[in-house]
Amino acid sequence: MLTNSPELLTVTADGSSTTSTSYTLSNIGQSATQIQLTQSGGFFTQSPASFVLGAGATQTVTITSLPQSSATSFRCASTQVGNGVPSSLVVPVSLLA
Repeated sequence: MLTNSPELLTVTADGSSTTSTSYTLSNIGQSATQIQLTQSGGFFTQSPASFVLGAGATQTVTITSLPQSSATSFRCASTQVGNGVPSSLVVPVSLLA
């Protein structure tokens, strides 16, 4: 289950610095699961990229923008893959330059 998720995570780029935002994943099941984060778009990083999410546990994922030189907006996604994770669980990420 995804908790603390806005409709869209937005990071801002000014050409040289980075900004960060985050979301939280919760395991409402009774078994631990290995989570692997994947993404579309190369303007951000995610940390941690993989982790074990124990039964009843939560994990905050931090998204950090990478410096971008163009004044373009990008819209991509963070996707969570793991046993018991719905394939439809996608977090939209937008970069505003």
